Amino acid sequence: MPRQKNTDRHEELAFGALQTILEKGITEFTMADVGKQAGVNRSLLYWYFPSGVSDALAAAAEVATTSRQRFVAGRISAAKHPVLALDAWVCATLAFHDDDGRLAKIIATAGRAHELMTANRAQLVDALRRGIADGTVAACDAEGIVTMCADAVEGALIRRNGHTDL
Repeated sequence: MPRQKNTDRHEELAFGALQTILEKGITEFTMADVGKQAGVNRSLLYWYFPSGVSDALAAAAEVATTSRQRFVAGRISAAKHPVLALDAWVCATLAFHDDDGRLAKIIATAGRAHELMTANRAQLVDALRRGIADGTVAACDAEGIVTMCADAVEGALIRRNGHTDL
Protein backbone atom coordinates (compact mmCIF):
# COMPACT_ATOMS: atom_id res chain seq x y z
CA MET A 1 0.00 0.00 0.00
CA PRO A 2 1.45 3.41 -0.96
CA ARG A 3 2.49 5.78 1.80
CA GLN A 4 -0.21 8.36 2.58
CA LYS A 5 0.55 12.07 2.77
CA ASN A 6 -0.20 13.76 6.08
CA THR A 7 -2.74 16.53 5.40
CA ASP A 8 -1.67 18.56 8.43
CA ARG A 9 1.93 18.44 7.25
CA HIS A 10 0.84 19.42 3.73
CA GLU A 11 -1.01 22.45 5.12
CA GLU A 12 2.02 23.39 7.22
CA LEU A 13 4.28 23.19 4.17
CA ALA A 14 1.76 25.12 2.06
CA PHE A 15 1.74 27.89 4.66
CA GLY A 16 5.55 27.86 4.62
CA ALA A 17 5.44 28.16 0.83
CA LEU A 18 3.07 31.12 1.12
CA GLN A 19 5.34 32.86 3.62
CA THR A 20 8.34 32.25 1.37
CA ILE A 21 6.53 33.59 -1.70
CA LEU A 22 5.44 36.68 0.21
CA GLU A 23 9.04 37.30 1.27
CA LYS A 24 10.85 36.39 -1.96
CA GLY A 25 8.22 36.98 -4.66
CA ILE A 26 6.42 34.62 -7.03
CA THR A 27 9.23 34.49 -9.57
CA GLU A 28 12.12 34.44 -7.11
CA PHE A 29 11.29 31.72 -4.58
CA THR A 30 12.85 28.27 -4.77
CA MET A 31 12.11 24.92 -3.18
CA ALA A 32 15.24 25.38 -1.09
CA ASP A 33 13.74 28.62 0.24
CA VAL A 34 10.49 26.83 1.12
CA GLY A 35 12.43 24.03 2.84
CA LYS A 36 14.43 26.52 4.87
CA GLN A 37 11.26 28.40 5.88
CA ALA A 38 9.51 25.16 6.90
CA GLY A 39 12.60 23.58 8.43
CA VAL A 40 12.47 20.48 6.23
CA ASN A 41 14.69 18.93 3.59
CA ARG A 42 14.04 19.08 -0.14
CA SER A 43 13.18 15.37 -0.35
CA LEU A 44 10.21 15.87 1.95
CA LEU A 45 9.13 18.96 -0.02
CA TYR A 46 9.15 17.01 -3.27
CA TRP A 47 7.12 14.25 -1.63
CA TYR A 48 4.38 16.80 -0.97
CA PHE A 49 5.02 18.99 -4.05
CA PRO A 50 6.17 16.55 -6.79
CA SER A 51 6.24 19.22 -9.52
CA GLY A 52 8.28 21.52 -7.31
CA VAL A 53 7.69 25.23 -7.51
CA SER A 54 4.40 24.96 -9.45
CA ASP A 55 2.88 22.63 -6.84
CA ALA A 56 4.20 24.79 -4.00
CA LEU A 57 2.67 27.88 -5.63
CA ALA A 58 -0.68 26.10 -6.06
CA ALA A 59 -0.63 25.03 -2.41
CA ALA A 60 0.27 28.57 -1.31
CA ALA A 61 -2.57 29.94 -3.43
CA GLU A 62 -4.95 27.50 -1.74
CA VAL A 63 -3.86 28.83 1.67
CA ALA A 64 -4.30 32.43 0.49
CA THR A 65 -7.67 31.67 -1.11
CA THR A 66 -8.98 29.92 1.99
CA SER A 67 -7.74 32.75 4.19
CA ARG A 68 -9.49 35.30 2.02
CA GLN A 69 -12.71 33.29 1.92
CA ARG A 70 -12.78 33.05 5.72
CA PHE A 71 -11.86 36.70 6.23
CA VAL A 72 -14.46 38.05 3.81
CA ALA A 73 -17.18 35.56 4.81
CA GLY A 74 -16.72 36.48 8.46
CA ARG A 75 -17.21 40.15 7.68
CA ILE A 76 -20.24 39.50 5.48
CA SER A 77 -21.92 37.17 7.97
CA ALA A 78 -21.58 39.75 10.75
CA ALA A 79 -23.68 42.22 8.76
CA LYS A 80 -27.31 42.40 9.85
CA HIS A 81 -28.66 43.89 6.61
CA PRO A 82 -28.03 42.99 2.93
CA VAL A 83 -26.72 46.47 2.11
CA LEU A 84 -24.37 46.30 5.09
CA ALA A 85 -23.23 42.87 3.84
CA LEU A 86 -22.35 44.44 0.50
CA ASP A 87 -20.44 47.20 2.29
CA ALA A 88 -18.69 44.58 4.44
CA TRP A 89 -17.67 42.67 1.30
CA VAL A 90 -16.18 45.79 -0.30
CA CYS A 91 -14.31 46.80 2.87
CA ALA A 92 -13.12 43.27 3.66
CA THR A 93 -11.89 42.65 0.12
CA LEU A 94 -9.93 45.90 0.11
CA ALA A 95 -8.59 45.26 3.63
CA PHE A 96 -7.50 41.71 2.80
CA HIS A 97 -5.52 42.94 -0.18
CA ASP A 98 -3.92 45.82 1.67
CA ASP A 99 -0.48 44.22 1.21
CA ASP A 100 0.62 45.87 -2.06
CA GLY A 101 -1.19 43.15 -3.99
CA ARG A 102 1.03 40.19 -3.16
CA LEU A 103 -1.75 37.86 -1.96
CA ALA A 104 -4.01 38.80 -4.87
CA LYS A 105 -1.20 38.04 -7.31
CA ILE A 106 -0.64 34.63 -5.73
CA ILE A 107 -4.37 33.86 -5.91
CA ALA A 108 -4.54 35.11 -9.51
CA THR A 109 -1.43 33.21 -10.62
CA ALA A 110 -3.12 29.99 -9.54
CA GLY A 111 -6.31 30.97 -11.37
CA ARG A 112 -8.42 31.25 -8.22
CA ALA A 113 -9.54 34.93 -8.38
CA HIS A 114 -12.60 34.32 -10.55
CA GLU A 115 -13.77 31.51 -8.27
CA LEU A 116 -13.70 33.87 -5.28
CA MET A 117 -15.54 36.62 -7.09
CA THR A 118 -18.27 34.28 -8.33
CA ALA A 119 -18.98 32.86 -4.88
CA ASN A 120 -19.19 36.27 -3.21
CA ARG A 121 -21.21 37.79 -6.03
CA ALA A 122 -23.90 35.10 -5.91
CA GLN A 123 -24.13 35.33 -2.12
CA LEU A 124 -24.53 39.11 -2.19
CA VAL A 125 -27.04 39.13 -5.05
CA ASP A 126 -29.13 36.53 -3.20
CA ALA A 127 -29.01 38.57 0.03
CA LEU A 128 -30.15 41.72 -1.79
CA ARG A 129 -32.97 39.81 -3.53
CA ARG A 130 -34.14 38.38 -0.19
CA GLY A 131 -34.07 41.91 1.23
CA ILE A 132 -36.17 43.17 -1.68
CA ALA A 133 -38.63 40.31 -1.18
CA ASP A 134 -39.01 40.97 2.56
CA GLY A 135 -39.15 44.74 2.16
CA THR A 136 -35.90 45.64 3.93
CA VAL A 137 -34.24 46.71 0.67
CA ALA A 138 -35.80 49.05 -1.88
CA ALA A 139 -36.55 47.54 -5.27
CA CYS A 140 -33.37 47.58 -7.36
CA ASP A 141 -31.30 45.60 -9.83
CA ALA A 142 -29.46 43.41 -7.31
CA GLU A 143 -27.10 41.97 -9.94
CA GLY A 144 -26.34 45.46 -11.26
CA ILE A 145 -25.63 46.84 -7.77
CA VAL A 146 -23.24 44.00 -6.94
CA THR A 147 -21.53 44.32 -10.34
CA MET A 148 -21.09 48.06 -9.81
CA CYS A 149 -19.54 47.46 -6.38
CA ALA A 150 -17.26 44.74 -7.77
CA ASP A 151 -16.13 47.11 -10.52
CA ALA A 152 -15.41 49.81 -7.92
CA VAL A 153 -13.36 47.34 -5.85
CA GLU A 154 -11.46 46.21 -8.92
CA GLY A 155 -10.76 49.83 -9.84
CA ALA A 156 -9.49 50.55 -6.34
CA LEU A 157 -7.19 47.51 -6.46
CA ILE A 158 -5.86 48.52 -9.87
CA ARG A 159 -5.16 52.03 -8.64
CA ARG A 160 -3.56 50.74 -5.45
CA ASN A 161 -1.69 47.66 -6.67
CA GLY A 162 -1.54 47.80 -10.45
CA HIS A 163 -3.42 44.53 -11.03
CA THR A 164 -6.99 43.52 -11.78
CA ASP A 165 -7.40 40.34 -9.76
CA LEU A 166 -9.72 40.22 -6.80
